[in-house]
Amino acid sequence: MAEFVLHVPDLDEAGKDYAFELSHAWLDSHLGDATLRHDPAFGPGNLQVHAQENGGEYLVTGTLKVHVLTECGRCLGDAKIAVDTVIGTLFARGAGKGAGAAHAGHDRHVRAERYERHADQDEDDEDLPREEFSGNDIVLDDLVREHIVLEVPMQPLCSEACAGIAIPAHLQAPADVFPGSGAVDPRLAPLQRLRDNVP
Repeated sequence: MAEFVLHVPDLDEAGKDYAFELSHAWLDSHLGDATLRHDPAFGPGNLQVHAQENGGEYLVTGTLKVHVLTECGRCLGDAKIAVDTVIGTLFARGAGKGAGAAHAGHDRHVRAERYERHADQDEDDEDLPREEFSGNDIVLDDLVREHIVLEVPMQPLCSEACAGIAIPAHLQAPADVFPGSGAVDPRLAPLQRLRDNVP
């Protein structure tokens, strides 16, 4: 069930402010397929948007803040991701599902590039990504999910110093197989003796 819904008849040129809570249950149900889940060390996330009628379209801008967990790319432990990003999208009434699907791939690609910009940069309406809606409601759930997923690094780490998965002692190779710094591989000892005997 959609939780972040804007009722279009309530919107005019002056616009309206909305504040939504991203509950732990919503995060886990919508992000599970992206190997993301809520961070129990933090409370619910926060979505604040301003929506207004804009020449027959509806401009939705705002901020999204939430803490989630994913797998560390080295040790597979928990990697903490702090999401703090901006939203800026134009919604237009579509002719149907087919019309929206035709632009979905392009819009997602545009969104991935443009949302890397800083929040204090101004953008023309023509530069904003566009979505389509039908009926009297604009549903933001999918948009919010995409923003969170886009904020996850390609290789998330639990810490920069993460050494990766520890190898149990009984599986580690003997010390003489991989000599430490300054030690000579026994197989190279004859060459070292030859070098030492050369005037």
